[in-house]
Amino acid sequence: MIIVSVSSGIDSTFCILLISKIGYKNLLCTYIKIWNYDCKFKIHFKYLNNLINIFLFKKLILDCEKPYSKIFKKFLKLYKIGKTPNADIVCNNLIKFRIQKYLYKYVIFSKFIFLTGHYLKYKNGFFLSDDFSKDQSYFLYKIIKIKNCFFPLGNYYKYQIKKILDFFFLLPELKSSKGMCFIEKKNFQYFLKNYIGNVKANVYLKGEVIGKKSFFLTTGQKIFIKKFLYIFKKNRKKKSLYVCDFLSPILFSIKVKIENKISLYNIRILSFKLRNNSCLNKCILYYKNNLITVIFLYPQIVSIEQSLVFYYKKKLIFGSKIKKIFCKNFINY
Repeated sequence: MIIVSVSSGIDSTFCILLISKIGYKNLLCTYIKIWNYDCKFKIHFKYLNNLINIFLFKKLILDCEKPYSKIFKKFLKLYKIGKTPNADIVCNNLIKFRIQKYLYKYVIFSKFIFLTGHYLKYKNGFFLSDDFSKDQSYFLYKIIKIKNCFFPLGNYYKYQIKKILDFFFLLPELKSSKGMCFIEKKNFQYFLKNYIGNVKANVYLKGEVIGKKSFFLTTGQKIFIKKFLYIFKKNRKKKSLYVCDFLSPILFSIKVKIENKISLYNIRILSFKLRNNSCLNKCILYYKNNLITVIFLYPQIVSIEQSLVFYYKKKLIFGSKIKKIFCKNFINY
């Protein structure tokens, strides 16, 4: 049995087309429903039904609102105190790639291959996708054991997928989902207000109040007050945000400490990603006092609880969360 995790977007539609053209007929498409809020899942169901009429596959709706609510509550707790958690990383680990656990309630099968629309490659480990701008290996660093999984999009570029779907008149009108499991970025701050409120904070630039913004913005985040500025510090008691210009040394760090997730006893030089869409940069790692110290070759904008993912060449080695930040204002250090 071939199981395809679908979202009714471009990438999952391409997976269905690819498998159908290869000749597989025993196809089950699973849709993971985790939101009632602005998820447009009714529109997704409608498009999914149209695909069923074309490819004649079976569909299964998995209601995962309860397990995801636990993940989201933890995300909100960290977000409120100004840290930078990533709910998508936890969601992939605990829900999307443990789909077998939920499927056992509905279907019985002995052998299966599980397909997803993630942009990455897998061969005894995760590798970067050919389309680096769409690579999603950053979100999967917590997944240690994986079997019977196939990632067909790792060998394609997004523009190629769109052209192929357009050729078969299957290009969806729906935009691709972007983070937080189908909550669009432009609606993200509005979405959070429903859960954490709209607490305003004074914004300080060089000791003077220049305006007010939501207190629940994170360190390193860009804001606009007459010009683009960046948050380098937060004060929870005073409900204050401290900002600076982009080239200000106080915004950057050259050394952090992370949780020790691997047996690292020697100095190593690896590449890293601080965000999913960031470029690969070099760093030096060494082990000390049950923590791994990371020294960046180039200064970076970082924040506590942010995920740092490491690569050797194109292979994902491991990832961990930032626990301590050092060497801010590094020019005067």
